[in-house]
Amino acid sequence: MRTELFKKDGTKLSDMIFEPVFNGSGDYTATAGPSGIADGDYDIKVTVQDLSGNLSLKTGAIRAQSAILQIKNFTVNNNQISPNGDFNKDESIISFEITKAALITREVLDSNDSVVKTLRQDTVVSSPSAVGSYTFTWNGTKTGDTVVADGIYTIKLSAQDPLLNDVVTAQSGVTVDLKRPDAPKMT
Repeated sequence: MRTELFKKDGTKLSDMIFEPVFNGSGDYTATAGPSGIADGDYDIKVTVQDLSGNLSLKTGAIRAQSAILQIKNFTVNNNQISPNGDFNKDESIISFEITKAALITREVLDSNDSVVKTLRQDTVVSSPSAVGSYTFTWNGTKTGDTVVADGIYTIKLSAQDPLLNDVVTAQSGVTVDLKRPDAPKMT
């Protein structure tokens, strides 16, 4: 049996090694050499020849993935804010972790799921955000830095694997309340 691994452009990467040594039907594990292969999509070609010399060829697609992209520990502190400049609950603090380098987008959506502000958006595939923990804030403003109207807004975090294009998201609501309480009455 011969198993070959190809990039999507047709360039051959390697012959794959089977364990245990192939001796007929059964379950086998194939590896692409001692150092493995980079994350990505590949084509595989398996050729088998029986004792009579008959050949059988099968092709397929495989995905190599060293780690699964996940957003973990996504939390929003101060999910009810009053961004009026009094330094009391003027912003939400958002924290999260990513398990694999990714292109991160942080957005604020209104109740119609329209983007009112993009807080950050990685766009350079060759420069993704690194694995690790992140914290950012939203101060209740929309694009142009004017304060949004009262309502419930969604903090949406998207992380895209730059090699495999897989996307994971996390989101949480934040209530904006700008109405000041009535002044106390003194009698």
